[in-house]
Amino acid sequence: MPELSDKELKFGYWFLLHRETAKRALWIIIITAVAAVWIYSGWQWIDWLTSRKAEEAALQQMISSSVNIKDYIKRNAPVPLEIGTVTAVPAGKNVYNLIGQVKNPNIKWGAIAMSYTFTANGEQFSGEGFILPQEEKYLLSLGVNLKTPPQTVTLEVPEIKWKRVQDLSNLHVPQFSVLNQKLEQLSSLTEGGVPAARLKFDLVNNSAYSFWQMGVTVVLTNAGSPQAVGRQTLTNILSNGKYPVEFYWPQGIPYTDNLTVKTEVNLLDPAIFKPL
Repeated sequence: MPELSDKELKFGYWFLLHRETAKRALWIIIITAVAAVWIYSGWQWIDWLTSRKAEEAALQQMISSSVNIKDYIKRNAPVPLEIGTVTAVPAGKNVYNLIGQVKNPNIKWGAIAMSYTFTANGEQFSGEGFILPQEEKYLLSLGVNLKTPPQTVTLEVPEIKWKRVQDLSNLHVPQFSVLNQKLEQLSSLTEGGVPAARLKFDLVNNSAYSFWQMGVTVVLTNAGSPQAVGRQTLTNILSNGKYPVEFYWPQGIPYTDNLTVKTEVNLLDPAIFKPL
């Protein structure tokens, strides 16, 4: 039997005296550890329930946000064009030019392409065009044949291809000058006929941009009522270029007190710009 040291004998004696106390301490440690595990598990469970409620609230917020986004899109969608006066202007025997005023009230939406339809005496006459943000212009259908003078003329724009303009400062609207206007009566081609009419002027592109093509619409009015209209397309318009323009009405035109010249360049189409 091995001999025990004094230190070992003292420890054994102490353990015999405090065995019950050590046993109780061990149980306390075990119970405390188990309680700590249960408390931690309970805390995790409570945290999960709380997180779940937060996630449900976040999901509900996302759904609400989705609804708000749809509402935002709806509120910021382009509004319809405003159609003003629509009428028919005589242009010969049983021949009329149909004309309608339109305005785009949208600040950041333009129609890069649109189709429109005039209806007169139950007949329809279609055309195509474009309109810039907040632009006012005339839509025309020229030289239509009608057996009787139309009592009413309507205009509809059923198809529009909208394009959003993010930065209006990038929409470089060109400025044109109309110079040397001259409206003259010409001798009739037939004896006793009505003198024809011719309008001449010079169009100057004052902008720094050149364009492959552009439209020019003229409307001559008397007391605000159209008496004659015309439209033509010019090509290869250079910056600072000057171009003679001429309109001719063989049937003549009544007295007019105002001339409106509308220049039309589809700035929404990048292909319209001509390299300098």
